[in-house]
Amino acid sequence: MSLIKKAENLKKIAEEILAETNLKSILSEIGIVNIVGSFKFNVMCQPDIDLTVNSDNPSLDKANEITNRLIDSGKFQSVAFTDMYNYDLEGKSRGFYWKLKVDKDGTFWKIDIWYSTKEEDFASKSTLKFENLLNDNPEKREIILELKDWLKSTNYQYKHGG
Repeated sequence: MSLIKKAENLKKIAEEILAETNLKSILSEIGIVNIVGSFKFNVMCQPDIDLTVNSDNPSLDKANEITNRLIDSGKFQSVAFTDMYNYDLEGKSRGFYWKLKVDKDGTFWKIDIWYSTKEEDFASKSTLKFENLLNDNPEKREIILELKDWLKSTNYQYKHGG
């Protein structure tokens, strides 16, 4: 199967997961939901969905309410939450962060969600830059997929901010 076809299949499954979990609707109660990263550009190589939620005033109380709703939904195998808004964790992005794990047909998917102000949403800013580059050079999509596939084959582990 070509890398482009594989990316298209992964994106289709990711869309199904978002629909089945009602995740975008739940998150939209606290802010504007943005699809970012590989999912946004159909350059997915692994079962991973990245979202951001922008709010004028992100709050721990709202984040806790969403955390409880995600847990109570029964749709996720795990719901991890980190407060990186009120605590500086090694100078990384500022916001509230969820890492969800969901089983879809025997494959575990990771869903990363950042909840922050628009100004602190570095993922969406990077996505916009990347979107402009791909719009100007759509033929580069296959090159990106080849590079990502090669990195995956070498067991390279991307670290946030690095």
